[in-house]
Amino acid sequence: MPSPSPHGRNGGLFITFEGGEGCGKSTQVGLLKAYLEQDGYTVTATRDPGGCKRSALLRRLLVEQSMGDWDEMTETLLFMAARNELLQNIIRPALSNGTCVLSDRFIDSNMVYQTCGRNVPDKVLDTLADLVVGPTMPDLTIVLDMPVSEGLGRAMARPDSIHESRFENLDMDFHERVRRGFLRIAERNPKRCIVIDARGTPDEVHARIVEAVAQHLRKNA
Repeated sequence: MPSPSPHGRNGGLFITFEGGEGCGKSTQVGLLKAYLEQDGYTVTATRDPGGCKRSALLRRLLVEQSMGDWDEMTETLLFMAARNELLQNIIRPALSNGTCVLSDRFIDSNMVYQTCGRNVPDKVLDTLADLVVGPTMPDLTIVLDMPVSEGLGRAMARPDSIHESRFENLDMDFHERVRRGFLRIAERNPKRCIVIDARGTPDEVHARIVEAVAQHLRKNA
C-alpha cells in the first residue's frame, strides 16, 4: 500500500466510506482497518455522526425513530454540529499525529441526504461545509453502491435496526434519490472518490476495496 497523504496534507491518510442504507460501510471499515494495521499503519476508525461523546449524543437524537421527524434545516445543523465535535476531538488530532483515519460516513452523506433527500439548498451545505470541515476533506472516499431494495433489506435485518431505523423507514423514492446523489458526487470528484460494487460477501467486497484503494493511491501519489 502506498504511503499516506497522497494529496499533499501533512499527517495521516483520511478515508471515508459512503453509500445508502445497508451497503456494508461499517463492516468494510473494520476489514480495511485490520488490513492496514497488518500492513504497519496506525489506524483510527470512527463514524459520523458519533465517534466521540458529544457527537454520539447528537447521533441518538438524529437517527432514532422515536425522536420523530426534524425540520430539514434543524437536521442539517445538528449533523454539522456532530461532525464538528468529531473533527475537533478525533479526526484532526489523529491525522496530525500521522494516524490513518477511516470514517463510516462524512460530509458527503450530509450533502446527499440533506440536498437530494431533504431538499436543503446546495449553497447552505456548501457554506456549512466550508465553516465546519474546511481543509479536512478526505484523501479518498469509497462509495459502496448496490440496488436500493437490497440495501434496505440488509439494513432492516440488522440487530440495531429497531433503534436506528429513522432513515431506513423513509420511502423508496427518497433512497433512490440518495443513491443517485452519491453516484453524482463520485462522478464529479474522480480524484477523491471510487465506486465499489457492494454486492457479494464481505470478503469479496473487501478484496475489491483493497485493489481499488491501492490503484487510486498510486495514481494520485
